[in-house]
Amino acid sequence: MVEKKEIKSTVPSLRLDSLLGVGFGCSRSKAAQYIKDGKITYKGKPVTNPAQGVEVGDSLEWKNHGVVCLEEVEGETKKGRLRVIMSRMKKRED
Repeated sequence: MVEKKEIKSTVPSLRLDSLLGVGFGCSRSKAAQYIKDGKITYKGKPVTNPAQGVEVGDSLEWKNHGVVCLEEVEGETKKGRLRVIMSRMKKRED
């Protein structure tokens, strides 16, 4: 069974580390370290650059933790941050 959760948040930019942090509830610096350690796949391929840009529809997978997908960018806040809607999917064992 797949568990899906919608996440609404704001990010300073559409960087891999920012979106991974929001999607999995960790800090951007921790997310950057996971990326540098090769634990994240982007578009099905391993990635090691935390500053990599992400586009709507792209997904990030963290093995044994799940997949997050950038569903929509709703616009900017007054402070210049981007409003995003993401979904996190994780296989759940019943």
